[in-house]
Amino acid sequence: MTYTEVVTAKDAHGNDMSIYVTKPYTLKDKTNLPCLIFNHGGGAVLFSAEISHWYGLDKRFALMLDCTVVMPEFRNAPEIK
Repeated sequence: MTYTEVVTAKDAHGNDMSIYVTKPYTLKDKTNLPCLIFNHGGGAVLFSAEISHWYGLDKRFALMLDCTVVMPEFRNAPEIK
């Protein structure tokens, strides 16, 4: 079982972006865990951090590796509009 927190940060252009931070539930209160930054392949036209989270990719990595998984959301390419 995992614990996910969605935090908001500013990107390089000052826009809000979501960051999914997932940890194994048993390690939720630990602060010095290894970290995997999972670039989910979004930012082009398809796919997003939300979809990756929905499919459980971040959860699987967190459980398999006993680490914190950080998955930033990317803005979509102009073609998405």
